[in-house]
Amino acid sequence: MHSLWRQIPSGRLRADNLIRKNISNGAEKIIQGFFEIAGIPVIALQSESMIRISAISGMNDSQVIFRSNEDCDQWEARADGSGVVGSGLLVGNGGNIIANQDVSFDVNNTELTNGDKSYPIDVFGHSTAGWSSRQ
Repeated sequence: MHSLWRQIPSGRLRADNLIRKNISNGAEKIIQGFFEIAGIPVIALQSESMIRISAISGMNDSQVIFRSNEDCDQWEARADGSGVVGSGLLVGNGGNIIANQDVSFDVNNTELTNGDKSYPIDVFGHSTAGWSSRQ
């Protein structure tokens, strides 16, 4: 049985730390923060019809629904990748996404070719600003 474990990638909030040193009263203070990259899509998984799928008829597909906060000209879903677009098994892809509207695709048991295990599923959206990422 394959287990689908969802992860929500986000290209909007990057984990890159901005470190700024402020000198105040002779003491050095380090301020860390996050920065936002405008226009890069944030993909949010809304639901999946099954968390676990297998080769058994009726249990071999899971419908996944997601949204993007930005219009996208293309998208792709990858299983078992590294969280970077193009990495892993392609389990869904498509064209235009309208911001804040549901998009769905099915993950079939036959697409998960790395044996019985848990498969992280990442969905990526592409806009004029670039691809979303969970990195």
